[in-house]
Amino acid sequence: MLAVVSLALAPPVQASGGARSADEIFAAWQALPERRQQDAVEWFMAECDRSKEYRFVLERFILDSWEGERFAHPPETRTPTFDPEVHCPAQVIPRVFVDPRDPKVSNAFQRLSKGIPKGEGVPAYRYDWSTGQVVSTGVAWDDPARIARNATLGLGPKTDLAEALVAAQLDSAPMAGHAKAFGHAYADRSGRAFEEITLYDAWSSGAELEMPDVEVLGIIHSLDDDWKTWVAPVAPRHHKKLYARVGEHYQAYHRYRALREGLARVYLRSEPALPRGYARASERLHGFWQEHSAEPAKLSADLPSSKEWEDWLEKKARTVEKQREIVEGRRARMASLDRSDRWVRRTWRNILQELGAFDAPQKGGGAEDRGGR
Repeated sequence: MLAVVSLALAPPVQASGGARSADEIFAAWQALPERRQQDAVEWFMAECDRSKEYRFVLERFILDSWEGERFAHPPETRTPTFDPEVHCPAQVIPRVFVDPRDPKVSNAFQRLSKGIPKGEGVPAYRYDWSTGQVVSTGVAWDDPARIARNATLGLGPKTDLAEALVAAQLDSAPMAGHAKAFGHAYADRSGRAFEEITLYDAWSSGAELEMPDVEVLGIIHSLDDDWKTWVAPVAPRHHKKLYARVGEHYQAYHRYRALREGLARVYLRSEPALPRGYARASERLHGFWQEHSAEPAKLSADLPSSKEWEDWLEKKARTVEKQREIVEGRRARMASLDRSDRWVRRTWRNILQELGAFDAPQKGGGAEDRGGR
């Protein structure tokens, strides 16, 4: 069993200095001969594998407890679109994926992507909420450039995989239908679809949305199996009730998913980007982990359904914010994860220092690195 409590109560450690930016450190690694690049990555991976820092103890616990091959996960697939011939046969407008860099749609893409928590680094794995699976992104987990880039940002080689596995344990899938429906791509009334933005992401963005009949009715047909109340093209006088019904489905799913997604994101990081509604809730989320000894199976069994969400949060908030042991534990937990982050950056920088990566001036280099081992 993982000795979580003693580790969680580890005292905070102050960071050592270091003036080089992440980009400069990555550039220094790139400037090394290929053999030295590989040596640096292999050395770093070995240091992470034997590290006693809290994050890596948690990662090993998650990876070791996963039933099945830890690195064998299906590749991610293209985001599906609702079929206009099925959901809006009277007004068929094909869905066509667009490049988000296209000036015609780039502003819309930026607005709608605000609902997506900004991750760091280059992930090899992620949790696909719409399918309920951990999926591979197409980047090999042991790709040297990926590991080098992520190390400059304080991430270990397997941090993204461990986080995805935690999310998989927290998602007990009672809202699989909602996940699938809102996992379709967002499209505007012209049929321009965004592969990178799901309907859940768009609704979470807080932006004013175009709501074409295809996507709106696609959700209603999928979740309510109601093909009669509203028929495309939907008259404007019926929009209010129709959109309100879709909003009810979104709110129910958001309550379920955002809590679990936020918990997965803070499992290995002190203050990562969090889903809408949880931006200032990192301490509380860490408190939930502390209360359940940082074991996903225990916390998953205690998490509420969408209907129970409000009462559960109110009750649990009182527990994790008033019980002295949990308050002190969550603070120590966050401090330990911060220390892990600093350890990764410092270890990677020192490995490159040992291999002579900083001996020659780097193109566009900055201040002298004064950080010690």
